[in-house]
Amino acid sequence: MPTLLRRVLDLANLVPKEFRSNLPSAEAEREAELQLTRELPALLPRSLRVEVLDVETDFGRVLRARAELSAAARGWVAVNLPGKDCELLRRYLLDAKRGVRGASVFDKYEHVKMAVKVIQAAMVFAEEFLEDETPEQSLPRSLEQQVSDFLQPPPPRRPFADHLAFNPDWLVGVNKEGRFQFSPDPIFQAMENVEVARIRECICGRFFWAARKDQPCCSKTCANRRRVNRWRERYAKTYKIRRALR
Repeated sequence: MPTLLRRVLDLANLVPKEFRSNLPSAEAEREAELQLTRELPALLPRSLRVEVLDVETDFGRVLRARAELSAAARGWVAVNLPGKDCELLRRYLLDAKRGVRGASVFDKYEHVKMAVKVIQAAMVFAEEFLEDETPEQSLPRSLEQQVSDFLQPPPPRRPFADHLAFNPDWLVGVNKEGRFQFSPDPIFQAMENVEVARIRECICGRFFWAARKDQPCCSKTCANRRRVNRWRERYAKTYKIRRALR
């Protein structure tokens, strides 16, 4: 499995299956956090211009502001991500040592949400791709019809971005030569050259990378559980017939 893709799958798997379709929005809280973060540098330059720093006034305000940000983030996480099912997600968000260095709780939460949406969109995209590639079972066609099908351009495929509920962000910068440089979000970079059909969802709800094309589950335990469930379904369908034949 590609290393970058493993990180994206690990992020997406932090969210329980039942929460993926209804993740709470944190846009207002994140905007308030960004606004306060932008105001923090304005508290320092005045004291830095003098010989003696007013630590108690200026740096104290910065520390209090950061404490308020942390408390607000922890409160939001506790209210919006309760229960044992979200314990792994809460630990990741509140652990400052995990994730991108310097990222806030809400930044990491947005990364997790994006990972879930990208993986889900990739699986839908893979299903449509496989349907398009599957040959249709039909009657033998004449040579003229085969030539016509060959010359006819294939129907346009929906771009991957259409499967997302948001527009992918592109990072804009300036390189050493002073030229604009555009690069996609790291999550989209992790998906480059990845075989989409191998990104699947297990019966346990986890996203996984199928090392084999015929691998239906993420582990042997889940594969055995799948076989038992399928056997029970087949047994339930034929039980009445076997009962009547006795």
